[in-house]
Amino acid sequence: MTVPELNEKILAAKKKYPAMEGITFVGGEPLEQANEVAEVCKFTKQQGLSVMIFTGFLLENLQEIDSPVLPYADVLVDGLYVQELRTLARRFVGSTNQRMHFLTNFYSPADPRWAEPNTVEIIYKNDQFQVIGFPFNSISQNFGPKKNKE
Repeated sequence: MTVPELNEKILAAKKKYPAMEGITFVGGEPLEQANEVAEVCKFTKQQGLSVMIFTGFLLENLQEIDSPVLPYADVLVDGLYVQELRTLARRFVGSTNQRMHFLTNFYSPADPRWAEPNTVEIIYKNDQFQVIGFPFNSISQNFGPKKNKE
């Protein structure tokens, strides 16, 4: 998908969902396309929306290389997800090594929404379940990928 196509989708979503606050970039690794992501982030900010980015890179490394996304990110979650450090205790953060940085005043770390428990959305479509979010173990076991038991 091209940057203009994605920008059009953002406009369409904003029109369809007027209460939409912003967009979130998640993995793979969105910053492997940092220039393109920065273009979309800039457009998003021009629309009055927020930008949240999850990246395996650390903020300090992004600052060192003067990453083009930093001027547009409101919230940056940095650090690789580590399965052995998985946590459900922190909103929007999957493992305890990850850090949440509030880079603008769009959101405040004191906002009570950040202290709410993690959530999960289960979508059933075309005879398949899709799990989005930070599922609890029981959800992962019941709806996650099935392993061959041979």
